[in-house]
Amino acid sequence: MSFIFLLNFGEMKYYPVTILIFFLFCWSCKQNNENSMINAVEKNIELKNESVINEAYIENLKSFPPVFLNNQEIQKMNEGNGGFNFKEAFALYNEFMETNNEISKTDFLNKVTNLKSKIKNNGGSFSLFSNSPTETAAVIENSFAIVILSQAYSLTNDNTYLETVNNLIESFQYPVEKRGFRKYYSDLPFYTDNTEKSKMILSNHLYALSALYYANKATGNENAKLYFNQGIEALKVSLKAFDADFTSLYSMELSENGQYAFASVMGEDPDLNHELVVKQLVKLYLETGEPICKEYAHLFLKQDMGAFSFLSATSKFSKVQASHSVDDKTFGDDYLDDELWSWGKYWSTNQFPTDLIVEFPDEKKDIEALTFVSIKETTSPKNFKIYISKNGEWLFAYDSSDFKRLNKNYYFTGNYESYIISYILPKKIHSSAIKIEFLDSYSSNLITLREVNVLYDRSEELNQLIEKTKLELGELFLYKTAL
Repeated sequence: MSFIFLLNFGEMKYYPVTILIFFLFCWSCKQNNENSMINAVEKNIELKNESVINEAYIENLKSFPPVFLNNQEIQKMNEGNGGFNFKEAFALYNEFMETNNEISKTDFLNKVTNLKSKIKNNGGSFSLFSNSPTETAAVIENSFAIVILSQAYSLTNDNTYLETVNNLIESFQYPVEKRGFRKYYSDLPFYTDNTEKSKMILSNHLYALSALYYANKATGNENAKLYFNQGIEALKVSLKAFDADFTSLYSMELSENGQYAFASVMGEDPDLNHELVVKQLVKLYLETGEPICKEYAHLFLKQDMGAFSFLSATSKFSKVQASHSVDDKTFGDDYLDDELWSWGKYWSTNQFPTDLIVEFPDEKKDIEALTFVSIKETTSPKNFKIYISKNGEWLFAYDSSDFKRLNKNYYFTGNYESYIISYILPKKIHSSAIKIEFLDSYSSNLITLREVNVLYDRSEELNQLIEKTKLELGELFLYKTAL
């Protein structure tokens, strides 16, 4: 499933704390002394989800590293990973950062003590949960462990935490053949699980990079900076390989059934991994100043379907309406922007012509591509016309025969097939709505679409995400003062 961004932020401007407070809502501190570990996540769901950062958090940023995952990201994590509940530990640290609740701090440190006891030495390469030569250590869990132990060191100055952080960081110098976390892409280290059969997963590599950056800033470990910079070079040359034209790839390697896994079909939230990559790339852009991170964050944001949850719970379209449906309830047009493009229900029509109108909340610039996802190749749209809305009228823009560039993809999961065709517009257009007049399909008598997507400029939304992420990171973690 590949979280998806283009203004020049080469010279970052840092907002004084007083300006931050002026623009942000302040949340009242809530203390709950009973069962704080269990309730920490729930108590913080809304904090900072809308760039709301309270005074306690801003004050703590001066002394301690910022939160690694915001509460929205924590909510989407699994409850426990390999025997340790990272979700709970992250939530407790966030609780302390945002409220100065000493009970949360104590509970967090108790969790870290338990985590530290699980770190094992695999012949020089330290990792989490690897007690035998055949057991796999996950790079994402080791990255999370580095972050949590770095947070504990910052809170306590206890060198036993620092020693464990340093040991975990050194595992990033070892190749997977020696129980480390390095595979190679163009002779550059791509971080993955410590087994030769592990796949190069984009979101995992990005988590590892962020963890190494975090550790360097929180503990001063210079090798963390070295491994981070090496991994960034691998990212710069590999990002293109993760672009699947209509979404991002989850990993580079083919799956067991001989097809690629797409980021936007991985996980319970259908678009989470695709959206997560967008958020991760924005963070790395702010930490490195590398333009390619911003470029691909924007590209993947444009490819995102339905709602982009890190900014809004509503669809990117204000309305999708068809002039005809075979069955409004079973095969209605409301399925066309629900993000479930690889399975589930779909819209269909057997009447031609049929108009499909896609409306936006405002005028969109540089509309550049349309994507149709059909349940069968024979029921994909064949001949159609595109109109744009201008001054209350529909103006003809393109006929399907005008499209010379098409990108085709296929995906199969369970008993569901998806045939994906993206049409690249010969010239970009601007409009607050488009109308697609379907004239026939490849079977001549039926069109079945599980999803429709429109790619357009989303640099304004990217800018919002950048500003939101800057507030979460704090000045000391931004590129201008680091690396």
